Amino acid sequence: MDEIGLIKYLAENYGLSGRISLNLLQASDYNINYRVSADQQDYFLKVGKMFPLAAAQEEALISQRLANIGFPVPELIKNKEAEMISQPDFAQTLVLYRFIAGRHVVTSQDQRPSLSEAREAAKVLAQLHALTSSKNVWSRPSRNGSTEIDRALQNQDALRRLISDADVLIGELKEAQERFSASTQNFSLVHGDWRSKNLIYQAAGDKVLAVTDFEWCFYGPCLYDLGLMLVEWSCPDGQAAFDPAMLEAIIAAYSEASGHDYQLDENLKFWLYYPALCDAATYFLNLLPGSQASAPLRVLSSSHMYRKAQAVKSL
Repeated sequence: MDEIGLIKYLAENYGLSGRISLNLLQASDYNINYRVSADQQDYFLKVGKMFPLAAAQEEALISQRLANIGFPVPELIKNKEAEMISQPDFAQTLVLYRFIAGRHVVTSQDQRPSLSEAREAAKVLAQLHALTSSKNVWSRPSRNGSTEIDRALQNQDALRRLISDADVLIGELKEAQERFSASTQNFSLVHGDWRSKNLIYQAAGDKVLAVTDFEWCFYGPCLYDLGLMLVEWSCPDGQAAFDPAMLEAIIAAYSEASGHDYQLDENLKFWLYYPALCDAATYFLNLLPGSQASAPLRVLSSSHMYRKAQAVKSL
């Protein structure tokens, strides 16, 4: 779908009128994101490429429930049929939100978030977990904390054709899944992707205005989120080592806000290792549809997150 067709779709299905303009913000394997301007209003448009309609509807329902209890999420705009999610013929899903003016924190090989930005993000994460401890409200049929590992173990033969040392990964996945399955404490809604790109900060200052992208959320151990945050914020892709000051700042802020005293002990280290391993499994699974038997075999170290999972063992 070209931009002209997309503008026409928004006008016909969402009632946007006047001069409608699109500004491409990001394109990934999962979504294409636009800033939409119409009728002196700005919107955020997410055109989904991979997740099925049912999963997108689950995400939208969770976002709406979070808004109802005062957690900062973008306002979702329904279409003319009062549906939260549209399914046009040119995409898996289409979701429209009210645009929030703010900034994203940049993380890269050369840049980490500031300690103050990380502390605020950790406090908001603790708030999310405190508000969402009721399973009957926050459980999600299509996802749980071992969904990606389950998928990988169901595709062992394909992974062996793709990765030269696949049996090492498969063994680690089985061991991690067994330990994860024994987890019973501190369950909540888990965001599942608590990276800096999914938080909107105020333009000047460190206040978090909104949290976005609950595509990977599930009901499970809240330490999954804390562990993933510690990995991603203290060691962005391409960096060689974890930043001790960042690790300490995040743990201290989350502990204070949650009322639990967390330390970087063996238990918490597992929760750094586990989501990194899950993310590595997703990375290799996403390569399978386009992989060819004659293509050069991948190695586990080609995944940033697999390398970080191994680095956790040295903390």
